[in-house]
Amino acid sequence: MKKLLAVVVLSVSSVASLCAQTRISNMINRTNGGSTSLVEKMGKKDSEAATGTPYVSPAFILATISNVKETILVKYNAYSDEMEIDNGDGKIFVLPKEDDFNTITLKTGTVYKLLDYKNSDDVNVKGYMVEKTTVNGVTLLKKEKINLIAEKQPINGYGSYVPPRYDKQSEEYYLLLKNNRVVSFPKNKKKLQELFPGQAEKINSYLKENDLSFKKENDMVKLTQFLSTLS
Repeated sequence: MKKLLAVVVLSVSSVASLCAQTRISNMINRTNGGSTSLVEKMGKKDSEAATGTPYVSPAFILATISNVKETILVKYNAYSDEMEIDNGDGKIFVLPKEDDFNTITLKTGTVYKLLDYKNSDDVNVKGYMVEKTTVNGVTLLKKEKINLIAEKQPINGYGSYVPPRYDKQSEEYYLLLKNNRVVSFPKNKKKLQELFPGQAEKINSYLKENDLSFKKENDMVKLTQFLSTLS
């Protein structure tokens, strides 16, 4: 009985220790010294009643973050374009969008990169993208997007109320080039040749030999591998 009690006490102690390790308070410790304050995530009133989810993956996942000592539970909010951190005590914090923390590697193998780029609306932003493949300094990136569709009120007493909802959008793809410039993935051969002036003949020859789509992710990976060979 005493041995069984000791095992139970040890198990409870181990769980408590694990929970304590997941708690980061409101600070994260940098590997290069010092610490960074975190801002607690506050609920947004316009999204409280929304159906669906702002997350591509609903669960928090253990991850390593560049220049951070701790292994941390994180979840990517594709609506707000924020990396959320589970403090382990019911509090959720937001990872600062600082270059020190520009690489988040989930234990599942998915890698998020924080980058400066011009989005599909031609606006300069700093946000997260998934790294799909990197070859010789050229990276294929995928942007995950979720929008919040506004509620719909009945018109003139007819129809039904429709609550706001989170709506998953089609992914957008980008290239991180050898000069560290992020550009939208070309939509056709002409755009690809414009992106790599002086390489039109090589590109034309490659596309003739390989029947590839500019819309399918697997083909984009193959095109990225080819583009990495261009000087």
